[in-house]
Amino acid sequence: MPPCLSAKASCSPPRSTPTAPPIADWAACPFKAAHPQAHAAHCSSVRNSSAFTPIPHPPPPFTPWFSKPRPKRGIPKSASGSDKPSSRSTSLPPPPCQTAFPPSSIWTVPPCSSPEIPSERRQHPQACGYLSCWKQNLFAIFNLRASSQTRHARHAGSRFCLYAAPSNHICRTPQHTKGYIMAKVLIVPVSAGLDASAAAQAFAKALDAQIFQAVDATAETLLAQGKSDDWFDALVGKVAALDAANLVIEGIAPDADKIYLAGKNVELALSLDAAAVFAVRSDNADADELANRLNLAKQFFAAAPGVLEGFVVDGAAASVAEAAAEKTGLTFFGSSDALKDVSVLAGREAKRLSPAQFRYNLIDFSRQADKRIVLPEGAEPRTVQAAAICHEKGIARCVLLAKREEVEAVAKERGISLPDSLEIIDPASLVEQYVEPMCELRKSKGLTPEDARKQLQDTVVLGTMMMAQNDVDGLVSGAVHTTANTIRPALQLIKTAPGASLVSSVFFMLLPNQVLVFGDCAVNPNPTAQQLADIAIQSADSAKAFGIDPKVAMISYSTVNSGSGPDVDTVIEATKLAREKRPDLAIDGPLQYDAATVPGVGKSKAPGSPVAGQATVLVFPDLNTGNCTYKAVQRSANVLSVGPLLQGLRKPVNDLSRGALVEDIVFTIALTAVQAKQMEG
Repeated sequence: MPPCLSAKASCSPPRSTPTAPPIADWAACPFKAAHPQAHAAHCSSVRNSSAFTPIPHPPPPFTPWFSKPRPKRGIPKSASGSDKPSSRSTSLPPPPCQTAFPPSSIWTVPPCSSPEIPSERRQHPQACGYLSCWKQNLFAIFNLRASSQTRHARHAGSRFCLYAAPSNHICRTPQHTKGYIMAKVLIVPVSAGLDASAAAQAFAKALDAQIFQAVDATAETLLAQGKSDDWFDALVGKVAALDAANLVIEGIAPDADKIYLAGKNVELALSLDAAAVFAVRSDNADADELANRLNLAKQFFAAAPGVLEGFVVDGAAASVAEAAAEKTGLTFFGSSDALKDVSVLAGREAKRLSPAQFRYNLIDFSRQADKRIVLPEGAEPRTVQAAAICHEKGIARCVLLAKREEVEAVAKERGISLPDSLEIIDPASLVEQYVEPMCELRKSKGLTPEDARKQLQDTVVLGTMMMAQNDVDGLVSGAVHTTANTIRPALQLIKTAPGASLVSSVFFMLLPNQVLVFGDCAVNPNPTAQQLADIAIQSADSAKAFGIDPKVAMISYSTVNSGSGPDVDTVIEATKLAREKRPDLAIDGPLQYDAATVPGVGKSKAPGSPVAGQATVLVFPDLNTGNCTYKAVQRSANVLSVGPLLQGLRKPVNDLSRGALVEDIVFTIALTAVQAKQMEG
């Protein structure tokens, strides 16, 4: 194995960096000749990727942001090991529109403030390698967790990119990039008492991977208390901090004494987006018996399509195992002593952004954003508890607009511990300082100081004025107030963002195996075709900004031409307008919900559609449909819905459902903090 592919070694590229070939000529790739195994393992899934095709895309209106790492992680060191940027002169590599760096080569990134980044880079921002060969958006940073070094990188258009360091920098393969994990494999024991460590070690050796223990004493405590989400979120954080190219996770063995662990392997695989591999001990079973055992184990993964990859079996002849593989449709990877065909796991593309990954990254990014969020319903019990949680976890600096004695009474009644530094402001003490600014903002409407004082008695109006004057960064309301009462002051005082024709909303629906975006479920009752097209574009940009690869389905009771009527015609026209306005987006419609989200149905009803069966953004034809659907999914499936996130405003104002849970409010506050950071430009 080449030294640069070992776990700890690094290699320096030649003083004269080889010119990478045009992406169409992968056969001539110089890295393929140098490191054929690495090339096969890490490049196979992207040889035909359009991510390297030099197609210019306009930057989306809602541009992702990248903040610096938290202070405890420090800043990336230069090649010399110093925390200070190197003073060595640099030259700018050729832009990828002329050449393409193979994805098996990840380059170190100087800090954003480093003088090593030449001024020419700002003039030619695409002179950089793309971190993710597979996606042209934030999917890589949210799902694969780019390293603390890559989070210093800038962005060009909608692509997350790395500054391509010149030849006198140290080359880093994915094995050397902290938090950048190419393949994740979960070893699932399906025989009682089976020790999965032998299989895990075999896969770790074959994939040059690190072994990760998912279950420890802390995990069992959290699971026994019913706090599985906390455990999965913590696992995502631990994986993000690892320095490994590939990861092998030891799954949970069946144990009658720990029934609360039953079924957690499926959630582990989904949370970490790992390929699941069964580990079986045959005990001289024949092919039928082995197949039955595997089929029974497969039932746990029935609700997680695409996760289960195959099995390894010890104690069985290869012919028996291969016969069982044919009966079950699973790939036979050999035994712990003799693995085979594991390259399919090394080249496995990340399939989805899991709810645990979304939650972890949302909280992590909100902490980095460090924003001040005003909560006008300051004495509302759920809001008080959410503010205390956000303060404790460092999610945001919340400002409760209420009298302190009212907040303390609520906290005492609910058993909420109020941090001493939690900001509580009596609204009456703020009114006068915002009378004059409000009159100035509304002078075209003839607003008088007396009328301004009356309107400022409404804490939502007061909080909106605080944001208009840059005293806070965002506002979250709606636990008591209606959506109209939350949005109206923002439209009057904050106004819409440049280029936005309307305000709409999306919900992030955290389903068991993925995150979907629903829009518009809160604002526009009966949108026209043009408005529906704008909602689709806004929703796609919001999805992309929060790490979801947008594939937009325009929902209707008709798929393609299966139905007709005025409502279908509106969706058809909206799809056409959205495609014309944003040809870079994958948008299709009309599609029924099942055709949009279920691969088999989508293939049958809309063959050839780039969206059917794999939609991540679902745009409903009207508010009646959207609101009913999101609440039905949220309550019937018992899933977390984050939002609504309001789109199209100049500053972040986000609404809550009056039936929102404390958890919903916490994540909406985090969403608002991240959105405020994004809007800084």
